Amino acid sequence: MEGNRFKGSRSGAPSVVVSPRQPTLIVTGEELRRAVLETIERYVIKDGASNTQTILNNVSANFKIQEISDQRALLSCFYGLFYTGYLSWGKDLSNSDPPWFHITQQGRKALENASRDPANPDGYLTYLKSQASLNAVAESYVHEALVTFNAQCYKAAAVMIGVAAEALALSLRDDIVSKMQEVGQPVPRELADWRAKIVLDSIEEIIRSKERFISRNSGNSGNLFQRFDYQWS
Repeated sequence: MEGNRFKGSRSGAPSVVVSPRQPTLIVTGEELRRAVLETIERYVIKDGASNTQTILNNVSANFKIQEISDQRALLSCFYGLFYTGYLSWGKDLSNSDPPWFHITQQGRKALENASRDPANPDGYLTYLKSQASLNAVAESYVHEALVTFNAQCYKAAAVMIGVAAEALALSLRDDIVSKMQEVGQPVPRELADWRAKIVLDSIEEIIRSKERFISRNSGNSGNLFQRFDYQWS
């Protein structure tokens, strides 16, 4: 009968009708990290100290966290800030143990730009994309750099950012070569070299040789050559 828990199968044996489970909240790591940083900024930055439950309860209430996986993700995100040196245990010498904690000088500097600090990878990438166009290779290495940075592998993060910068430089090289071929100019052989340093030096030489042309045709973009000179050096 309709509405019964059991429904007959082709073999005649009853089969259980299971109601579909209601969708649960799945919170991304980027969302949690951003929320934790913003909550710390709101409750800790003024007095310099707080307790764990104030932060965890506020973030949990904001996201209506119930699933144990989301609870553990929140804990991992919050305690990860101790690992990276942004937070440290204790409020003062009389309250030197958990649940009290304080924000370190490193943490204060990070919170000054919390929306784009590497501890907030999502915000960092959003800001980066607002400043420049990233190709797929460069973006993948920036992602990797953010992961290694938040694992306190700073040298590895520097290597990944270096590779991302090299990928962008080679993309610029390709654009320069394409444009030179389009207008019939000879392409320096150094631009095809396998060594990044040789390619970068050649790019710089070509752009510097066009200083007057670039400055004269900058338009509303300001003096592009001055910006190049400042950023490239």
